[in-house]
This record gives sequence, C-alpha cells and structure tokens, in this order.
Amino acid sequence: MPDNNTDDFHSDEIQEIMGSVPSVIVTWGMSIIFMVLVILIIGSYFFKYPVVVKVPSIITTYQTPVVLEARINGKIEQILINDKDTVSKGDLIAVIKGTANFKKILAVENQIKQVQLFNTMDSSLNSSLLYNFDSLGELQYAYSKLKKTIREYNHFLEQEHIPKKIKNLELQLIKHKEVRDIQSMQHKLIHEEVELSKKAFERDSTLFAMSAYMISQAEYEKSKQLYTQKIAKVVSFEVKLKNNDITLLNIEDNLLNLKIEQEKLMKEQKWSIEEQKESLLAEIQEWKLNYLITSPIDGVASQTNMWSENQSVKIGDRVSTVIPYNESKIIVKVIIPNEKIGNIKIGQSVFIKLEGFPYMEFGMLEGYLSRISLVPEKNSYIGMVQLNEGMCTTYDKRLKFIQEMEGVAEIVTKDSRAIERFILPLRNFL
Repeated sequence: MPDNNTDDFHSDEIQEIMGSVPSVIVTWGMSIIFMVLVILIIGSYFFKYPVVVKVPSIITTYQTPVVLEARINGKIEQILINDKDTVSKGDLIAVIKGTANFKKILAVENQIKQVQLFNTMDSSLNSSLLYNFDSLGELQYAYSKLKKTIREYNHFLEQEHIPKKIKNLELQLIKHKEVRDIQSMQHKLIHEEVELSKKAFERDSTLFAMSAYMISQAEYEKSKQLYTQKIAKVVSFEVKLKNNDITLLNIEDNLLNLKIEQEKLMKEQKWSIEEQKESLLAEIQEWKLNYLITSPIDGVASQTNMWSENQSVKIGDRVSTVIPYNESKIIVKVIIPNEKIGNIKIGQSVFIKLEGFPYMEFGMLEGYLSRISLVPEKNSYIGMVQLNEGMCTTYDKRLKFIQEMEGVAEIVTKDSRAIERFILPLRNFL
C-alpha cells in the first residue's frame, strides 16, 4: 500500500518558504498600520463636530391660541359660532346643557348686579328685582333665598316701626325744649318777685325794729311769710326745671338708642342681602365656567371637532380654539427633559425640523435659545427659541405658519473633538 504522507510531495525549500513570512512585508505592514493609527488619532483631535440635543418643539406665538375645553360631562345645548368666525373677548361660543336655562341665569346675573344697597339712602329696592325667575336649576334655592331677604328688607322699611318712634321722640324733644324755654322765662319772673318780696320784708323789718307804732306785728309777720313763700316757690320751680332737664336727657338718650338700633338693623339687613348677593353671583360664575364656553380673547374661532347640538361631551374635550389676531411674533417652545438640561444654555443655536415639512425638501428653521424656565414642570424645562428669519428656512423657503405645529428641535450645545468620544468614557474606569 502506498504511503499518503504529504511531506513526500514537498521539498525542503518549499516548506521553508511556506512556513514563514518575509521580514520586509511584516515591517512595512506594521509601519503602515501605525501610520494610519497616528493619522486617525491626530485627525480625531483636530476634527470637530457639533453635539446636538434633540427635544420636542411646538411653534406658536407670544399670545398663544386658547384651547376651550369642556369642564363638565353633558350634551351641547347650543353652538353660537361657526368655524373661522371672528370672536371678541367674552363672546359666548357654546352652551352645555344643564338643569338651568342659561338665558335666565344671565338675566338673573344682570339683575342682581343692579342691587347697590350701600350706594343709596335707606330706600326700598326696585320691585323688578323680585321678578319670579324659575328654571334656575341648582341656583334656584340661592335666588329664592335672596329674593326673600329683599322682601323682608322692603317690608322692614315700609313698616317704619323704629322711624315712627324716632319721629315721636323728636317731637317730644321739641315740645319739652319749648316748655324749657317758657320755664326759663317763668324762673326769671319768679326771681324778680323774690327780690321784690325780699326788699319789702327788709323794709318792714327795719320799720318794725324802729317802732312798734310804724308797723304792726301782724303786718311784719305777713311780710315775712310772703317772702318765705316766694323763696319756697323758687326752690319748687327749680326742682321742676331739673325734672324737665332729666326728661330731656332721657328723651335724647332714647332717641340716640333708637337711631343706633335702626342703623344696626339696617346694616344687618343690607349685609345679609349683600352677602347673599355675592354668594349667588359666585355660584352663577361657577355655573358659567362649567356650562358656558366663552372666548377669553379677541381672535378667530377654530372648530377642530365639528360639534353639533345634543352631541355628548366629556370633561377635557376640546370644544373650540381661539387663535389671536396678532401672529407677527412667532416663537418656538421647546420641552427639555431634566436629564438633558446640563449642557443647554441660553444663546445656543437651534435648528427646528417641522412635522409635515420634511427638512430634506424644505430645510429647517434656524434660531437661538432665548429663555429657559427656572424650575421644571412635569420633569421638563420649558425653553423659548427666537427665530432668526421667522418662517424662512435654511433652504430660503417660507413656510406657512400653523399654530401649535409640532417638530423636533436640535440644540447645538458645543463643538466636540472626535478623540473625546474615545477618551472621555475611559475616564470612568480610571
């Protein structure tokens, strides 16, 4: 049998060539690889590329569109505007159906605002304010309570219990003062009588002392008695004057107390009406917030969803959007997650790629970061980007402005060397 050993088919020279690589090839190969590595390392040091942070963006204006959402579950009772209608601040856009008639609610609100108690004298309220409104739903009780209090207030004024007492006391006071004036005149006359009686008694006393024949004992005693009576009359009259003064003081005190009581009752009645009025107005305002969709600004209404009457809505459903007139100042809002905020600073360049406008075809919007919120909201910071050329892109194409258009913002944080991509991760292991 023949021997199959392959060594028989090769000479020693061939084995020597095939068994080793020439040293020249090894040397040149290693040199080329080393030079390539050196060139790559040196090149990666000098080669710089921008480091960008990609974040969501929304294009809008300084006065952003106002989204009007349903605040309560229910059905649409009435829609008062059409898509792209011009609206003013406060205009009613839609009504959510409830237990109350919204027209009557608005009428009640307008009527109640006319109740100005503290700007008027103590006059009764207009009877038109007591109109018997019904179909007020959950506001019916508060309205009925206010209406009852107003009736009681008017009844209190019509009865005039305290005013009549005050008027009676004022008349008494006038009469007693007139009596006091008359008594003062009488008091003066009585004093004059006393003086005359005193002089007569002194004269009779002198004559009686000089001689018993000039005046008798009886005449002397009669003169003395008359003088004493006049003095007693003065004392009695002065007591009467004092009693009249006390009566005057009592009348004045009662009059003052009645006036204080009247003012207190009037204030209590007024404060009760005012308190119930403000409470009802607050309930009406809350009802309006829930059931009435109104425009908070001047602008153009945009009906994203084409709602119809009797269609059901839920809390948070967008009923309408009001776009402000002035759209000249366009800005871009960027949402920066907490984990990406570290390298982002005001003034950095930003490139925005808009959805619906492929950047390879239309280009990108260019701007700079003008503001960053001081505190995060929902784990993200809000930044504002000022556009350098408005809606004009890097391809010199002017894009159509659409409110709330979304896109991706690329924030250029810095120029990084390629070599840092390899070196920086190694630092974590050193």
